[in-house]
This record gives sequence, structure tokens and C-alpha cells, in this order.
Amino acid sequence: MIKGDAKRINNMYDVKQLCFEYLSNYSGNADTLQFFYVGEEKDFKVLLHIPSRDDETYNETVFKNSLKATIDNERLENLYEKNAIGFLATKENLEDEGFVNYIKELLVKFPQVKFKAFYFNSEQMQMLNSLFTSQSSFDRIKPRDIYELIGKTEVLVLPSQDEISTLSQFVVQNCCCQILHFYIQDQELNKQKLIDFPSIMPSSFQYNFLLQIGILETKIKESKYNLYIAWFSDIYKSAGYLFDENLEYYAFSLSLLEIIITNNNVKKFMLLSQKKYYQTLGF
Repeated sequence: MIKGDAKRINNMYDVKQLCFEYLSNYSGNADTLQFFYVGEEKDFKVLLHIPSRDDETYNETVFKNSLKATIDNERLENLYEKNAIGFLATKENLEDEGFVNYIKELLVKFPQVKFKAFYFNSEQMQMLNSLFTSQSSFDRIKPRDIYELIGKTEVLVLPSQDEISTLSQFVVQNCCCQILHFYIQDQELNKQKLIDFPSIMPSSFQYNFLLQIGILETKIKESKYNLYIAWFSDIYKSAGYLFDENLEYYAFSLSLLEIIITNNNVKKFMLLSQKKYYQTLGF
């Protein structure tokens, strides 16, 4: 172990089974810290990038580390804030004009909902203040870990999968079964009516997915093998909402988001659907 004055140590890092501590004044403006370990079998060198606490990447790095650690699923089970929509205010996301416009539309459509922007450095905060000048009640939160993020929101809105930022990908890959998230879609898909979506084939991924979330084969056939009609028509009706198969996908997605926020049974159904979807993909 490499060790210094305990009173001056601010950071500890664990590298597999090797532990070392370093003095805060060692980091300075250096990009890397090197140390060597002589083992019984061979020598090796570890080269690390260690941002200081003043580094713009420090908070995001700490947040990512919380995702890499073993996640306490029991702690996450009922950890959310009712009636709250959140999004990651990374530079990539805030530079995505379509994503920013979608968030602004949600702010107008759901004035009763609390919105949470999760940012990690001063540049992102400045971008938020510039892009959302009229939203004074907009909560801006610098999350320390995944528990704080999940505990402050009910649904996390993400950019389209084609435009998704690196951090958004990291959250989905590590917490896909713990937090309900929504992707915005491209313009072509958004304009398509639900009834006009191509039929799914028996034994296809989508068909098996519907069976896994409890949709009966008779319902799938009755829906003429339409994924969205089979998936959502009954849950809408059971929650007391009208399901309109002639809605364009964009209008449908907004209605679904509203129902998730106002109806806990629909939220549970969507979280189950999300878990089954990612489990099928091997997450």
C-alpha cells in the first residue's frame, strides 16, 4: 500500500484487489498518477486518470462510480419522487436541439409536474440557465450517486437512441431495471399512427416479449399482431383511459407519459415491461 498523512488524504481508489491512498496535494493539475507493484509472478504498472475535486469531470466521475458499484435493489425498490420528470443535463443532451425542444414541450404540457435537471458541472448549469430562462421553478440538481437521481424523479426522459449521450447510455446499461425511462423518437416514427405499425411475426422478439409481460396469444391475434395495440389497449382501459389506435406515435407517447405519472398500476406495468425487455436482451 502507498500511504500518506491520513489527515490530508481526500481520495481513496480501489483497483481490483490492490488499494492505495494518495495525498490531495499530489493530484494538483496532474492528469495521471503512476505506481508500480512487484508481484510474485510478474511486475505491472497501473496508470490512472484522477481528476481533482476542482476538475469539471470530477462530479460526473463520482456519479459513474456509483453505477459501477453493486447496486442495492432493495433500497431502490420504492425510491422515487411522485409526479416528477427528470433528465440528464449533460453537454451532449443540451446541445441536442430536438431533445431540448421536447423538454420544453413537456414543461408546457405538464405544468403540474415537477421537473428535475441533473447536471454535474458549472458549464452545464450555465447552459441550463441559458436554454430554460423562463422556467424559474425548474429544479437543478447535482446528484452524488444513482440513489439521489432515482430518489428525485419518477420517470427519466432520454434523447433518441441514435443521439443518446455517453452518460445516458451508462445509466441505462447499469440501471435499466431500476428506473423507468423514456426515449424520444425520430420524426418519421413520431408521425406514424399506431394502427399503421407493421405486424409482428409469431416467434419474433416482439411476440415473445408480449408473452413474457402477460399478453395472451388470443389478445395478440385479436390485435392483428399490432405490437402497440396488443401491448397497451387493455392496460389503458383497466386504468380508465381511452385507447385510440389512430393516434400518431408522438401523441400516444405523451398520453402514456401522463398516465404513468398519474396511475401507479400503469407505472408498475411499464416498469415490468422495461425489465422484461432488457432481460430478453441479456442485460
